[in-house]
Amino acid sequence: MKVCKDNIDKSRGYRIHMNLHKKCFSVSQYIIEKKGWRVTDHVDKVEAKNVVFKVSERSRQRAIRNMSRNVHAYAYAEEVKFCSNKTKKTKNTCSYNPFKNPYFFNLKTEEEIKELEYAQFKKGKIHY
Repeated sequence: MKVCKDNIDKSRGYRIHMNLHKKCFSVSQYIIEKKGWRVTDHVDKVEAKNVVFKVSERSRQRAIRNMSRNVHAYAYAEEVKFCSNKTKKTKNTCSYNPFKNPYFFNLKTEEEIKELEYAQFKKGKIHY
């Protein structure tokens, strides 16, 4: 579905989540006409600024109970840039697994990650 860029409320930012079926990231924006969030792009790489991670615990529990995956966790970003091959160097990687932790976490230390100033979403992981 193509969305008219005039119908997007740019002040609401972006939501980014892993699309397990397409093996890429889905980027959502708030569509004024639809009065809700809709996927506007599917991308392999995206850079984001001022990222806050959100998890719906109720939906996470449903995913665990049904042993299925559903969209219940995402990264909210104020600004995104669809990447070229030239990206900043990063040191850390974080991810999300509803069966392991109820939050986004650093892959090495398993420390909870709540927000980041800058993140790269690529290869199914979040680099920062």
